[in-house]
Amino acid sequence: MDKTKESLEASLKHQPEKQNLVDRGILRTGEPNLQARAEALKIEQAKASVSRGLKLRHDKQELIDRGIIKSGPDALQATAQELKFDAAKSSLNRKLKMRQDKEDLVAHGILKEGPPNLQARAQELKMSAAKSSLDQKLKMRHDKQELVDRGIIGEGVSAAAIEEAKTALEKRLGARPDRDELKQKGIIGASPQ
Repeated sequence: MDKTKESLEASLKHQPEKQNLVDRGILRTGEPNLQARAEALKIEQAKASVSRGLKLRHDKQELIDRGIIKSGPDALQATAQELKFDAAKSSLNRKLKMRQDKEDLVAHGILKEGPPNLQARAQELKMSAAKSSLDQKLKMRHDKQELVDRGIIGEGVSAAAIEEAKTALEKRLGARPDRDELKQKGIIGASPQ
């Protein structure tokens, strides 16, 4: 009994002040009877509001007739649509979680930094400069006869002639002796180690 008394006294020593409880909204001030009546009145008002809402509520058949609630095959179709929507939503959320962030897209050159309108304008200018440069180079290009006269290309050189020369060269390279054979014949000496 003494232990219980001591424990109770210790707990009471740590009990917060009445004003502290009022400030924290735990204890209400005023006449206790009025507080209880105010709480009861709030509950009665809530009950009355719910009761009014239930009385004004449409019955199930009226909701079915108005197309708000689906029944029969329509209910199955609505459930299927809901499932389809939920699956699409889930898939989209999964893909959004796996999506690379902006910094990665910029680092890989997929996304450009800066305002979009400036990016588009910069791209247009870049393309215009490349086109101008290509046009300029094409205008300065020598015609075929001038290249023949300068010895850059041979007259009558065709792709077939080049292919034929390539095949002959590959054949000759394939038939050449390897390093060991050349050493045996004394054509090359042993390489220094």
